Amino acid sequence: MSAGRVTERYTHTYRALTNPLRRKLLAYLLVERAGSPKELSEIFGEAFKRVYPNIKALEAGGLIELTETDSRMGGTIHVYGPTDLAARFAGLLADELKGRA
Repeated sequence: MSAGRVTERYTHTYRALTNPLRRKLLAYLLVERAGSPKELSEIFGEAFKRVYPNIKALEAGGLIELTETDSRMGGTIHVYGPTDLAARFAGLLADELKGRA
């Protein structure tokens, strides 16, 4: 991977971690379990249209990844879980992790 691509990846990672909702979502995925954007929107009482772009930002930052797809009722459910990179940032998520531990 070139230096430019590495810098771009970590820029996305940094941006993902600066958003409070993204940190809460990531903390949940680290401590509790993998989940779909719909499940996470229900857990956090947020609209799906607000959660989904934040899930995609966490994925772009390399902090979560698609772990499972499930076809139900004519649709596909995407389930996301944390990456090894996300575990390295667990210390930065201490406040969010306390709320879920």
